Amino acid sequence: MYTDFKLNIGYVPTRRIGNFPDPAYAIAAEKQVRKRFLEIFEKIGNIEFVDVNEVVEDGILVEPMDSEKVADYLMNRKVDALLLPHVNFGSEEAAALVARTLKVPVLLWGPRDMTFPERMTDSQCGMFATSMALSRCHVPFTYLENCALDSRALDKGLDRFVRAASVAKAYRNMRIGQISVRPKNFLSVRYNENEIFEKFGMEVVAIDTVELQQTYDTCMKEFGHEIDARIKENQAAADYSQMDPDRLRRITAVELTLEHIARTYGCTALASQCFELFEPMMDLWPCQAFGNLTQRGLPCACETDVMGAISSSLLQAAARGDSPTFITDLTVRHPEDDNAELLWHCGVFPSSLAKDGRGNMRGMCIGEYELKPGKLTAVRFGGLDGEYRLFADEMDTTEGPGTDSTYVWAKVANWPKWEEKFIYGPYIHHISCAYGSYSDVLHEACKYMNGIKPDSIEA
Repeated sequence: MYTDFKLNIGYVPTRRIGNFPDPAYAIAAEKQVRKRFLEIFEKIGNIEFVDVNEVVEDGILVEPMDSEKVADYLMNRKVDALLLPHVNFGSEEAAALVARTLKVPVLLWGPRDMTFPERMTDSQCGMFATSMALSRCHVPFTYLENCALDSRALDKGLDRFVRAASVAKAYRNMRIGQISVRPKNFLSVRYNENEIFEKFGMEVVAIDTVELQQTYDTCMKEFGHEIDARIKENQAAADYSQMDPDRLRRITAVELTLEHIARTYGCTALASQCFELFEPMMDLWPCQAFGNLTQRGLPCACETDVMGAISSSLLQAAARGDSPTFITDLTVRHPEDDNAELLWHCGVFPSSLAKDGRGNMRGMCIGEYELKPGKLTAVRFGGLDGEYRLFADEMDTTEGPGTDSTYVWAKVANWPKWEEKFIYGPYIHHISCAYGSYSDVLHEACKYMNGIKPDSIEA
């Protein structure tokens, strides 16, 4: 995998100043909270838990005057997100000051009191206070209901927050390599490069065809062993028996070429011209290379669809490696089911998603297989007249007629609403998909992506 889904998460429990509620209860509660959080994060994986034991007594934030040193410590540790568990009422001013300084996704939560009517912690009451302090400081935050430590809601809420924070991290680090220009007739993939940089800090690195050709030539001449090794890896994952060996070697060199370009310029995704560029230059289509790189964690959008590459990057972060993404056309309504649609593209889907788990590669280096059944999250990032939206909704695969290239039929509750949504935009016929249910994660992440509005069929 090229993408590192690791998150550094700052853990800053907070209690109220003074002796009411009794600090002893808060100190005891914190130990239980820490233990439970560590158990959940171990299951989630790729989390570095950064506490503040070195900075404040008992590792619990109490005094507003300690906020600056806590924030400085966490910034030095490069935290990507912040947890503010209230182990009693909490110190709303101190918590809000840390969150305002860090400018990362924030989770507000407190453990539900176990004894009633005796007030052991008053964590719920304190969450109301801190939520207002965060709002007054214009700090976006995620609220997780006041629940028991053994509640399933805590597991689900932390997982959802981690995924949303991963999306926010991908957004902050977005750097798309654009290879060549868009296809002449594809006006739909136009985008405003200056605007997405000025509004969101998303960088686009322009790679011309001369650099592409020179890098490919070097790869073919000097990296034979790397090409051989990658061919073996790919053949273990998919069926290449119907592909000409010489073309297989050349498409593998293309894969390594694109990988080298991405690493050279620190790109998190690629958007490339495809058939109109690679066929005359190398006598192949790049579909197989795009699919393999996407499988490895480097999303590749064909037809120079930069907004599609952004969509895939955000969705990939929400999935956190659970499933690779794929970019598909919305193409044909189902002949018998008015709420089903053909998701199709000319052979570019990652082969691991094939129905048999092992896609077939043929001819000009394209895939030909149907995808597996399951739940899909569909995503599209788009903008028009300076307003940007992130559409995220869900579909279920369904049965339908067979066709060529890579495809799957998908069903929704009301396809005409979907069609209307994409007709009026600001979207086009390309969507990014991944297996799993991530629409709520992406909508939550929009809180942390300045100026991007969440969108769905119901919106």
